[in-house]
Amino acid sequence: MGAFHDKPAFHLMRRKPPRAISARGDLRGQIGQISADLRDNLFGRSVWMSLESATRTFLAAGEAVLRTRREDPIFDFSGPAVQFSKAVEVELNALIFDATSAQLSSGKDDERYVSIESRRIDLGDASQHETLGAMKRLLTNARVTGHLTREYGSNVGYLTEPNKLQLRLGQIQTYRNRAAHKDPVTVEEALKVRASVRMEP
Repeated sequence: MGAFHDKPAFHLMRRKPPRAISARGDLRGQIGQISADLRDNLFGRSVWMSLESATRTFLAAGEAVLRTRREDPIFDFSGPAVQFSKAVEVELNALIFDATSAQLSSGKDDERYVSIESRRIDLGDASQHETLGAMKRLLTNARVTGHLTREYGSNVGYLTEPNKLQLRLGQIQTYRNRAAHKDPVTVEEALKVRASVRMEP
């Protein structure tokens, strides 16, 4: 924004909300504090620490921007929407490919590969990273859900209940796509993404 310090009315003249500020800038100092708050007052220590490090960072960064700018009527909350959706994307990739690779890393090609969106995905490769859209499709694949059930047992929860999870992922993906295409996201919409991520009503 440095180029526009001398033009305070620039964004109002454009009639377009400013993009979300980076958590790496003004909000860097709040991330640790908010992470501790999410750990102690929302997720619980054991659940929080079981999440991927990147997942925790995305959740805290999105929360930091949301809390700081929540009362700003013209702020674009695309940043928090994207960060919350990235948290889900990172966690699902870890959960799915950790489970499948543990069982298929030395398997034959016809066991390791599935076709999603005209692409072959190697279920035996733990380093795979797919989009939310690909994750939605993988979670409707009987082979994938079978591996998840065998790996996680009764703890698999929503992952093997595709009707419930697909609805949540669809909601998250809608706002993620809007934000990625630079369509402004309101605070109410960002809160809906957060609620979906947290599996809240």
